[in-house]
Amino acid sequence: MLTDPAAHGIDVERTAVLYMATGSEWPETRLLVKEFMLPLLREHSVRPLFPDEGDQDSR
Repeated sequence: MLTDPAAHGIDVERTAVLYMATGSEWPETRLLVKEFMLPLLREHSVRPLFPDEGDQDSR
């Protein structure tokens, strides 16, 4: 979906991804999100939202 959003009918300008940690994640999960998912979303101009932390999306 991220490599060809138009093929899936996705408008990345109007797209956000919600990420909410429950507090019981493995430490590696948070590390992988920071190392891989957040940069990938930024690369494709998709805004991540963090509702559990006041939507501080500038990570």
